[in-house]
Amino acid sequence: MRRPVPKTLAVVDLGSNAVRLQVASAQPDGTLEVRAEDRAAVRLGAQVFRTGRLSSESISGCAGALVRFAKLAQTAGATHVRAVATSAVREASNRDELLRAARSRAGIDVEVISGAEEARLVCLGVFQGTSASDRSLLIDIGGGSTEIISAHGEEPEHAFRIPC
Repeated sequence: MRRPVPKTLAVVDLGSNAVRLQVASAQPDGTLEVRAEDRAAVRLGAQVFRTGRLSSESISGCAGALVRFAKLAQTAGATHVRAVATSAVREASNRDELLRAARSRAGIDVEVISGAEEARLVCLGVFQGTSASDRSLLIDIGGGSTEIISAHGEEPEHAFRIPC
């Protein structure tokens, strides 16, 4: 009997200090096999938290990293890329410039996620491959904020943000 071909996906996290890529394949037993990883310190939040705007240097650096990530994801066999942006991009008044650069230069559509979605994804990442049935308190220390998440099982119940 033929085993199903694993679905290979790439995820990109545009954080306040760094942009990260991970490409992984879902295995038949439900585990993930990491096929590629990369990171670029583009410091998207460096100006945002002082001026409310992304600097042109950080936009250009991020777009360049995304071009590299797109090539790496394709080489690793990714059939889909999900890119999410958090605090720095969410708070930037000129975030559309970054979103356009990502799309035009790298062919990547970046989704600016809410704090609630960020909390949900943190829970999924922390509890991936485990069975969380009790209550948990998670602390996500980022470059632009710290999120405190109260979870029941794998689902966040409450989350609040402390700006850095």
